Amino acid sequence: MAYEIRPSSHVIRYLKKIKEKKLKEKMLEVIYDEIAVNPYNGIQKSGDLNDIWTMGFKYAKTEYRIAYMIEENQVIPIFLVGTHESFYKELKRLL
Repeated sequence: MAYEIRPSSHVIRYLKKIKEKKLKEKMLEVIYDEIAVNPYNGIQKSGDLNDIWTMGFKYAKTEYRIAYMIEENQVIPIFLVGTHESFYKELKRLL
């Protein structure tokens, strides 16, 4: 059973800006084939990001992260997609 994915407007804008087709495909694959299928494979954050889970992947020698929440074991809103550099500072700003 796949979970419902509800991307935030920030994520939709971010994905639209990506020019490299293979990178966009990899991000969508992680979101819809990995996170949607088993969101608990990600890493749950602690402290002030306690409700946030992240899953990372590497593409072209760059680390990317996807942040999401698991609500009622059904809906996974995707908050932020981006490179590892300053990812968590940006995530805290968005929350």
